[in-house]
Amino acid sequence: MEISEPIGTPGAPKETLEDLANVLERLPTSAKVLLITDIQGHRSHARYAVLFLHGSEGALSREAFGPRYGPEGILALDTLVRTLLERGINDFKECVVMPSDFGRLMQEPEGLEFERLISSANPTDPNLYLTTHMTDVLVSPVGSPLE
Repeated sequence: MEISEPIGTPGAPKETLEDLANVLERLPTSAKVLLITDIQGHRSHARYAVLFLHGSEGALSREAFGPRYGPEGILALDTLVRTLLERGINDFKECVVMPSDFGRLMQEPEGLEFERLISSANPTDPNLYLTTHMTDVLVSPVGSPLE
């Protein structure tokens, strides 16, 4: 499997989403989407990188989506997922990795390691990543990651 160098800027949701525009335009409806995170069970603190798969090729985003990056990260994740759904892409999976593995994946993406990730990923409901399911994060109490 051939994976591109990560696309975007770490921790910069808006810029990373803009950098992914060409990838998103070329994805066929048969593409698979793998959301990679290093947190399980605490979506309100999660960060995501996204792997887009089609055939033996893949494109990887930088870690720039989700609540870890504040309201902008939540909105960028929502925009990304809505764009994919509107294009007819609905094969979404999530994979949780150790934080040290997450960092290594972003630094040295290797095809064989991604094949292992893909095989261990679980199907997920894309609606979980929309702002309608993260409103508690947007208006979270004192001590939240958004303050």
